[in-house]
Amino acid sequence: MPTTLENSITEIGYTMYPVAYKFCKDTDVAEDIVQDTILKALVNASRYKEGTNLKGWIYTIMRNIFINEYRRKKRYFYMESANDFDIHNEGVHISGNDGISDLGCQEIQRQLDSIELKHTKPFLMHFDGYKYEEIAEHLSLPIGTVKNRIHIARKELQSKMARS
Repeated sequence: MPTTLENSITEIGYTMYPVAYKFCKDTDVAEDIVQDTILKALVNASRYKEGTNLKGWIYTIMRNIFINEYRRKKRYFYMESANDFDIHNEGVHISGNDGISDLGCQEIQRQLDSIELKHTKPFLMHFDGYKYEEIAEHLSLPIGTVKNRIHIARKELQSKMARS
């Protein structure tokens, strides 16, 4: 018989799809992310600390699943039709070229480098999966300052990327 925690996890699962879809803009992938998240939360239910934010814990699991999946699939190739990718010699070995994705990463890194380090350090730690409390402790800052600096870095990066 399911426990109250397992019921709560399942109930929260019904609210996760719109957020998962915002991450990936693909209905099938979003459904997979939600299923993986619920499964991982149920399997690791014993790790949940009673009295803490259950929804936040589950959404953190979902975000980490998306980030890990995104990192595994380093690049995507979209074609309008088969004519966009015309191979004349089938005997030639074709290898992947990460040049385009490297350029995107280089541009993001260049824009991050132009933002003050006091803002990018907490932002990158948060992106790597650290919790606000962990970042605050590591950087010896109040948690409100950490949240503010992450927000500022995110907004500056969005603004700079929109202009480039």
